[in-house]
Amino acid sequence: MRFIIVRPEVQAFSQAMEQVLAENDSKGGWMDETDQYLLERLKDEVKELEQAIEACEQGERNHEAIMKEACDVGNFAMMIHDRHFQFLQQHWLRRKAIIETFGTESPETFRSWRCLSSGFISRNS
Repeated sequence: MRFIIVRPEVQAFSQAMEQVLAENDSKGGWMDETDQYLLERLKDEVKELEQAIEACEQGERNHEAIMKEACDVGNFAMMIHDRHFQFLQQHWLRRKAIIETFGTESPETFRSWRCLSSGFISRNS
């Protein structure tokens, strides 16, 4: 296993992202949202970040607003990443179960597995 040393900047950003997520826990999760919805929200947050940066450049020195909007952008990108990470994780768990059950992962095995997972009792259905 390769160990990854997390840079202080990444750690600070991820902690700030978590704080923003925690403040919005009452809104529920993101796994039931579509990628398209999350992408549209990400684009909205990028626009808000652009506005915060423009305001800062025009003399409104609100660095906290920029940092919060950057966290919002990061969080929506993370949500899209997480949805696909979870999908792949489930795929590999199913694949592992197929191999452990049938000793192979051939196309025949996948047909048998679909029968099993859809409620049929026999492996040979």
